[in-house]
Amino acid sequence: IFAIGQARARAEAVQAATEAKAIQNFLRVDVLGLARMVKGREATVIDVLNAAVTKLDEGTFQEQPLIKASIRRTLGDIYWDLGDYRASVLNLEHAYSIFLKQLGEDNRVTRGVINWLAVSYNFAGRYREAEKLWDRLGGQGLNRACVYARQGRYKESEQLFLKRFKPDYWDPNNTNNWMILLYSWELAKVYREQGRYDEAEELFVK
Repeated sequence: IFAIGQARARAEAVQAATEAKAIQNFLRVDVLGLARMVKGREATVIDVLNAAVTKLDEGTFQEQPLIKASIRRTLGDIYWDLGDYRASVLNLEHAYSIFLKQLGEDNRVTRGVINWLAVSYNFAGRYREAEKLWDRLGGQGLNRACVYARQGRYKESEQLFLKRFKPDYWDPNNTNNWMILLYSWELAKVYREQGRYDEAEELFVK
């Protein structure tokens, strides 16, 4: 059994190295090569990202779907960071469809992509689709609270936040957990939009 485990570990290590090399070549040769073809100006981050999308759309990694899905996931994350939520959604949808087919819906990686796709739907204004995905993950009450807030459903949003916030764990003074900071900030905005400025200010300051 020990020997089998070692062999499996070596095989996985070789596979990971092969995938890393393939991605490295893809970025260096294909993506940056396309970005250099931009005429009349320096290539931007968006140019590089769009070049990657173009190559994937043309069939790069067609025979290596998990590599393709991983790149799509990364592209979706970066587009989201840059505020291009439409492009983020498109890439995360591609990633999700591949991971779903290859790994199944209960896989940890697939569920992570589902969550980020729901986040992108939320920021893109596609609230119902975001809620449906979070339902499949078991509710995601705090994320749903954010969806309600973006729709102007402040009372419902506040109720969900307060239902999920536990006094000890969700103390905004505990700055070691980024989730506490994120969702406390979102609750503060809900207070602000309701004209409850003292409560909003207290959370913002913390």
